[in-house]
Amino acid sequence: MSEHGWDEMAGLLNTCLSLRIQHHHARVLEPVVKSLTWEEHPDEPLWIDRMGL
Repeated sequence: MSEHGWDEMAGLLNTCLSLRIQHHHARVLEPVVKSLTWEEHPDEPLWIDRMGL
């Protein structure tokens, strides 16, 4: 995925969080997003960690 794609994905997640999704849903999605991110960019820090989730 391109750098723009990751920025867009992070922006979408921020939008979801700003809509006050339940904390439970964020915790359920976190390992899924982390695993997808890790497979795509194993040598880079996970953007979800940078977002403070």
